[in-house]
Amino acid sequence: MRKWIIWLLGSIVIILVVIYLVIPITVVFKEQTHIPLPGKAFSRAFLNPATWTKWWPESTIGDTLSPSQFTYKENIYTIQARKHSSYVISISNGRDSALTELLLVPAKPDSATLNWLGVANTSANPFKRLQKGRWANGVKDDISKLLQHLETHYTKAESLYNFPIREIGVVDSNLISTFAHLPQSPTTEDIYQLLNSLQSFAKNKGAVPTGNPMLNITKQDSHFLTRVALPIDKSVSPEGNIEYRRMPGGGNILVTEVKGGPHTIEKAFAEMSNWIQDHHRQSPAIPYQSLVTDRRNEPDSNNWVTKIYWPVM
Repeated sequence: MRKWIIWLLGSIVIILVVIYLVIPITVVFKEQTHIPLPGKAFSRAFLNPATWTKWWPESTIGDTLSPSQFTYKENIYTIQARKHSSYVISISNGRDSALTELLLVPAKPDSATLNWLGVANTSANPFKRLQKGRWANGVKDDISKLLQHLETHYTKAESLYNFPIREIGVVDSNLISTFAHLPQSPTTEDIYQLLNSLQSFAKNKGAVPTGNPMLNITKQDSHFLTRVALPIDKSVSPEGNIEYRRMPGGGNILVTEVKGGPHTIEKAFAEMSNWIQDHHRQSPAIPYQSLVTDRRNEPDSNNWVTKIYWPVM
């Protein structure tokens, strides 16, 4: 019996020693991921808390959660503060907790690094130490998976720019164009009045339109310069207010397609401008809208389909 008791006590001592050796009093978090995207673009999206619901893997909808709280595997992640290039995030399940910081480190102009750092205290009590240590190590694994979710999400251009922006090659084209200076932003009637003059001109010249009408609106002091163009199948001589231009191929152009009215279209132009700056590109010509929807036949601008083009070099 005495040997059995000694053996039992010895086993307990060994188990306690193993617990104290294997599980430290403080568990340190240090997880990292590399984001192969322009640092400025990623920073703009990442440091906007409103974008978190787009990449967070679990639903955050619930009566008990605030907009700065997110759940993952029964833990609640709360954004306690936003700094210049990081977030202070507490992680808790109601019984255990840890304070962490998710830090953005610009690596190169075309990439960034995310470091998720933090500590979780266990306990001097061996049983609590074992339980809290298991929780803390589970959180370390969860943080690693969350960073993978974030990296996967931001590999898509629309995750950074809200629209699927593509860069394509420019093909040869013939364009006829005209313009008007208007005291206010052009109405649908104003735009199609200009386009009608181009369509009549093309018909008189025996030319056939080869694509959708094109539109550019530029605010200039107290008026709006409204330019429209129409691609046609052959070269023609200019007349009066109508110009002809041969557009050679070989260059590059950004393109995206949106559905919505002027506000949505302006947002797409703003995101394309961000893309150009983020990628250190320049534009050799004005951007324009390609009117896929005939807006005269669709009074609800929410249903307008428009392609946005922006030449780049």
